[in-house]
Amino acid sequence: MCNSMTNKAAIIAAFCFYPLLALSQTEKTFDISCTLDGDSVAILMMSESGERVAYSLTSRSGNKMRSAVRGSSKSRMSLSKAQFPVSITVDAAGDLSVLTVTDDCQITTRTPHS
Repeated sequence: MCNSMTNKAAIIAAFCFYPLLALSQTEKTFDISCTLDGDSVAILMMSESGERVAYSLTSRSGNKMRSAVRGSSKSRMSLSKAQFPVSITVDAAGDLSVLTVTDDCQITTRTPHS
């Protein structure tokens, strides 16, 4: 029983941290993580360089939020699970990335439209 719970915890942890590894492999100057907190989801955006990184988040219902980070700064957005999935457009020095985040913190990368 205990071993089964440990395996589930390891799988959940792997899914939570996978997006961080995927983003760092693309040599971006930013990092995004997601955490669940009851009926809400928090998205943390962090800059890893001196360059400005701008974020534009659009929720399922059409709500929009914008933020930017520079240096070693962080920006945190917390939304109700009802607002998900959300789309996040990241502009790091003109290099655009589009991410989708689900209410269970699954982060996927999409190619921006030309």
